[in-house]
Amino acid sequence: MRLHILTPLVTILDRTDISEISARDESGAFGIRPGHAPFLTALPPSVLTLRTEHGATLYAAVAGGMLRVDRDGVRVTSPDAATGSELAPLAARVAAEKAAGLHRQRESAAQERTLHAALVHHLLDSVTSDKAGDA
Repeated sequence: MRLHILTPLVTILDRTDISEISARDESGAFGIRPGHAPFLTALPPSVLTLRTEHGATLYAAVAGGMLRVDRDGVRVTSPDAATGSELAPLAARVAAEKAAGLHRQRESAAQERTLHAALVHHLLDSVTSDKAGDA
């Protein structure tokens, strides 16, 4: 079956000799073989395991993204991806992406709390000013 792995700037992988793909989404692990029903899912940062028709195993690290199965094969789109025959470096890359994502979430939540506090402070100042003007 054909597998495309694409990032916004480059095609990472375009092969027609893939016999099986193992992946994981938020619902758990799943496998895809030729003839799989149409399917669409969001991928977290993870490593896909690819088996070729010749028995070789490859790995593809994705920084999240979408996986779509249709009659033309499988297409994975991701902000960033890498492939290789060694699992350890790709797993480390995925772990780093997960940590960076968690850091971004924490920073975003902290900024949101700061903005919320500033808004509440501004509203309290407005109410206090209005009451002082009425007196």
